[in-house]
Amino acid sequence: GRPIMMLTQLLPMLRLGGRFHLLSKFDAPRFWDTYHSARPTYIISLPGVAIDLVEHPAAAGRDHSALRFWVTGGDKAPAALHERIGKLTGRRLLEMCGMTETGFY
Repeated sequence: GRPIMMLTQLLPMLRLGGRFHLLSKFDAPRFWDTYHSARPTYIISLPGVAIDLVEHPAAAGRDHSALRFWVTGGDKAPAALHERIGKLTGRRLLEMCGMTETGFY
């Protein structure tokens, strides 16, 4: 696991009354169904997963108004992904670099 991510991102959010959804494995249709019902304010994913998600047909049919930002890390996100997420959600893709606990750049 990622204990530092738990301490610096998930636990503070829970302390403030937030909630999170963890899917046991990658499943784009299940993700978009959960996204629809949960209406998340942010998403954390690897760039490759984000690419698969935004290219899935269900992405275009969802309400993205609750989403504040989409965070990616673990690899460089291509410019096309930044553009695609911007067009899809109306929000910027934020990239994290370095250790999980260092935050955004």
